[in-house]
Amino acid sequence: MSFYIICTIFTASIIICAISGYNIIYALLIGLILFIYDGYEKGFRGRDFLKMFKSGINFAKNLIIIFLLIGILTGLWRESGTIQYLVLQGTKWINVRYFYFWAFILTAIMSIITGSCMGTASTIGVVIAIMAKAFQMNPIISGGALLSGIMVGDRMSPVSSSAQLVAKLSDTKVSNNLPRMLKTSIIPTLITAMIFALIIGNDVPQKGVDIISNLQASHQISHYSLLPALTIIVLAIFKLDSIKLLSISSIISAAIALIIKKVRLTELIKVMTFGYNSGEEALKILNGGGIYGMRVMIITVLISAFYFGIFEKTKFMDPFKKKINKLQISIGHFPALIIVSIILSMITCTQTLSVMMAGNLIKDTYKNKNLMAIDFENSVIVIPAIIPWNITAGIAIEIFNVPKISIVMNLFCLILPIYYFLTRTRYKKILNSSK
Repeated sequence: MSFYIICTIFTASIIICAISGYNIIYALLIGLILFIYDGYEKGFRGRDFLKMFKSGINFAKNLIIIFLLIGILTGLWRESGTIQYLVLQGTKWINVRYFYFWAFILTAIMSIITGSCMGTASTIGVVIAIMAKAFQMNPIISGGALLSGIMVGDRMSPVSSSAQLVAKLSDTKVSNNLPRMLKTSIIPTLITAMIFALIIGNDVPQKGVDIISNLQASHQISHYSLLPALTIIVLAIFKLDSIKLLSISSIISAAIALIIKKVRLTELIKVMTFGYNSGEEALKILNGGGIYGMRVMIITVLISAFYFGIFEKTKFMDPFKKKINKLQISIGHFPALIIVSIILSMITCTQTLSVMMAGNLIKDTYKNKNLMAIDFENSVIVIPAIIPWNITAGIAIEIFNVPKISIVMNLFCLILPIYYFLTRTRYKKILNSSK
């Protein structure tokens, strides 16, 4: 079966699932069957595919661990009262008329501190998402503001793993790339903040007042509940990675639940596995979290990890590489990279894999590696966050419990590539003169 037939069938299955509302996993499984069949035609057999799967799992194991920890943490933060405490404090300090602006700003600050969109989404992001529900804010706009905010630091934090990956692929240094990332993102960030500031939030409805009153009356609220959140911020300053951050915060949350809240161990295990349930109709917006809630994301990562192993051994993407070279000649490096980023983000379903494959496909065509780094930061790093089934957007949508259409309000990730495309000539001249 030819490369083009496989791509056509796979693309059609993704489009059908996206339009019909079927889980994208069905399309990914169809793609997996097609890619295995292609490998079989090239002479690979069962043992070879097992090695490919093992290679893919080795690549994705940290991501799977992070998803498991996010499920555990988001359940434990609810059980220990951390989310309830932060929601109450947020209602005192955040002006609801500028709710969308603050949703963007606060998550942007947290993402710069942690360097992780997933870490930010599972901590302050889920708190603001619950506040949005309590205040009955527009879920599409609030979801877009949160998605925009978590991607600011994921792209340009000094401790961001994606910044480290781009530097490694382009043979550059993060310390040299950061000032350039900042320069190209100041205007898009300000425009994004301005738009969300202009979208006025509604007044707190009676239902929101009732929820706040119920939280204040809850026995789960104590100052100890703030410790897991403070731990995340303090340890992030010391540049601990996401796995350590999430693990330590989870341990502290569990200790608070067991020792101070007197929660039974069996109940705590249930919360970590299946999520938190308030048991009260008035506080059902707090329900959520748990490993079980991450099951779709984990399955998606496992399938995309297998893709990585297959593509690496079967050289499936080689014909695509030739097409990219022609595309770069006809429309330019950055427009071609945008197209490649969209395709890879749709197929691979993970930001990391999209970046790595884009690097393998395009790296040799760049003479200026500094230009390659900033091109990647303004395309393949942020574009996965506007593809609803890509893990980068999908995990946030799942945690925030907002509609997938929220990606249309992910303004930062939409404005940044456009702004950079319009101003790239200036940056290209500066970088070429500094070679």
